[in-house]
Amino acid sequence: MDDKTKQVLTYLGIGVAGILVGALVVWGVTGSKSSSETDAESSTDSKTAMLEAEIASLTAQVSTLDADLSATQQDLADAQAQASSSNSNSSSSGSSSSSSSSSSSSATTSKEFCYITKVVWEGATPQITADYAQLLTGADAEAAAIAAGEEPLDWFIKNENNKLRTFPADPSKKVTLVTESGGTVDPSGYQVTFGMWVDMYSGMTGDAVYLADAPYYITITGGKIVKIEEVYFP
Repeated sequence: MDDKTKQVLTYLGIGVAGILVGALVVWGVTGSKSSSETDAESSTDSKTAMLEAEIASLTAQVSTLDADLSATQQDLADAQAQASSSNSNSSSSGSSSSSSSSSSSSATTSKEFCYITKVVWEGATPQITADYAQLLTGADAEAAAIAAGEEPLDWFIKNENNKLRTFPADPSKKVTLVTESGGTVDPSGYQVTFGMWVDMYSGMTGDAVYLADAPYYITITGGKIVKIEEVYFP
């Protein structure tokens, strides 16, 4: 075998060896890649399964929350309906009560011991200004008189509040008096017209009966004086 043939065979051997080495490298790389891809696919499948399980769990939780929310909304609607009904009934009751209270207040009657300080007319309606006082009797009167440095009697008038109150009066009502013409007293009392009493109170009568300093009981109904009575003291 000549040198040239040997050289060709050597080159062929080197080429074949190179091809085999290249094939082995390619196979190794391909095998490694296939293994990595297999591992990656396996890992992906595992993660996908886990995510699907979590999604299923969250879906179940959302369904539960939706059911709870619906129940809560229904309870709230029921509560609001009940509250609205209760407020309506309360308002109706309150209105009725207020109306009843107003009617009761307008019909309230009180009897007050006082001094009458002024009588004026506003059109056809007389206005009477009163100074409330306390008429004490018995032990209370005695104690109050002693405290005031006065001689104890069966009665004592205590007037520590100077507040004045003005009320309209009914001029159609008669006034009951105990002081008569000339200053005599009638314990059983007698009646005069409202206009005559005003003249006597203001000193316009010719018999000099003055009643401005006399104590009175006034009866007030619905904010209006409906009775005036001079108080008798024995």
